[in-house]
Amino acid sequence: MDERTKERKKKDLLSALAVAGGYALIYLAGRILQAAETPVDVSYLYGWLLHQGLFWAALAVSTVPALFGKRYFALTSLFGFAAALLLGELCGHNPAGAAFGQGHFGWAVWGGIFLLSVVMGIVLERIAKGKLDLRSKKFRLWAAALALGMLAVVLLVRAGMPTGFHL
Repeated sequence: MDERTKERKKKDLLSALAVAGGYALIYLAGRILQAAETPVDVSYLYGWLLHQGLFWAALAVSTVPALFGKRYFALTSLFGFAAALLLGELCGHNPAGAAFGQGHFGWAVWGGIFLLSVVMGIVLERIAKGKLDLRSKKFRLWAAALALGMLAVVLLVRAGMPTGFHL
């Protein structure tokens, strides 16, 4: 293996570890918040993601591509996961005693935004072609499309909520 290949593999491994570290921080923050709250106040969406194994699936979706040089995809999907978790928590209430998913619309916000971030990560990989210029017009358009897409997901989910639902 030549020096250039070794350096690229090292960079890919560090990227994967950084993304996995981001998920570890989210996991630990969720656990700390769970320990600090009473059982009724525990994050509904966070618990659902762990219970269904979606937290770990999202971790794999984000981390594995980084091992193969898809750093921008990995970072975009990590950002999408974190933003989706936050927006899902804000847009879905916690119905006391309801089974997972029943009457809670945060899962739909999380799913829509995470899937959007996966698609936008693929687009960013194509735009960047290995080197990303944060000041380029293409990147600014991409970032605006991601932000508008996230807003659209929230608005679509809210439009589908029953009329008696309040945040």
